[in-house]
Amino acid sequence: MHNPLPLKLLVCEFITGGGLMGEEIPTSLAKEGLLMRDALLGDLSTVSNLTLITTFDQRFSPFPHHALQSIQIDEKTDVWLLWESLIDQVDAVWWVAPETNDILYRLTQLTVLKNKRVIGSGVDAIAITSKKDLTAHTLSESGIPSIPATRYQSWHDSQYCRWLVKPNDGAGCEDTYLFELPEQVHQWFESNPEKQLSYVIQPWIEGVAASMSVLAYENTVEVLSCNEQLIVFKAEGTKKKLSYAGSRVNHMVDYSQAFIDLARQIQQSIPDLQGYYGVDVVIHPENLQSMTVVEINPRLTTSYVRLKEAMNTNPAQLILDALTQKNFAMPKFEYLKVAFYV
Repeated sequence: MHNPLPLKLLVCEFITGGGLMGEEIPTSLAKEGLLMRDALLGDLSTVSNLTLITTFDQRFSPFPHHALQSIQIDEKTDVWLLWESLIDQVDAVWWVAPETNDILYRLTQLTVLKNKRVIGSGVDAIAITSKKDLTAHTLSESGIPSIPATRYQSWHDSQYCRWLVKPNDGAGCEDTYLFELPEQVHQWFESNPEKQLSYVIQPWIEGVAASMSVLAYENTVEVLSCNEQLIVFKAEGTKKKLSYAGSRVNHMVDYSQAFIDLARQIQQSIPDLQGYYGVDVVIHPENLQSMTVVEINPRLTTSYVRLKEAMNTNPAQLILDALTQKNFAMPKFEYLKVAFYV
């Protein structure tokens, strides 16, 4: 496989690419961002007929590849103005950015307004999946099992005894807490009134934390990997803070058909999901073919880091070909088990 026409592509991972210039970068975000950046650029660097441009925060080393144009960002750089200029110079853009504060939405919208191809989901899908309450509502309306996400003002502490509290537009395990009792949730929101409008509450559902990596194009959806998520808990007073510790990629492959069925349902519900996206689910121990959606990430996820080994093929090549070629036919790939830890 190769791209039939030369393609000039801007690739930007927001955290390492200058999006937080002038701000302190949390260690976990820096680590995951760097892993995703290097995996994606490494895969893309072997694709023929492709010219790559990227930006990097001066606090990080540039990705080492002779054919890649890397532009250093320092505190004097207006990074959004630079990105806008770079969009004008390329054929397509691949953003790896958080949903938080509508960052992914704004970058995608900017690209669309300049009539450039986005290697990723459209703005309609990003608008829905960037908000946990809107995602849950949309999926529920389509009959897809999902964990409800409720604002504090509308929350009724009945039928469950453990609760998750997280930002409505958060990415990953960012500021996600587990409370054992509803009165602890009330106390936390009363102590943090500024978060009552921006955070949501979800019932804690017992089961296996899992995810799938999905590729959507035209009217087709493919599940690229079926993963177990590694989540750790750290006690902080009356609550426990959740952290992402890595993935066992394809360690949930025994449930691949259930993942495929769920991906098709999601695609029908939110058809503007395109390219690579991730879906976090809980697999229920009493019925291992039953899954409940936790959230949808309309972008590259950390599971991508080992995807090339897990598929035994270049996933970036497949994603590019699927979104840029007419009548693309998905080649066979493997579901090999690999793992990584952060």
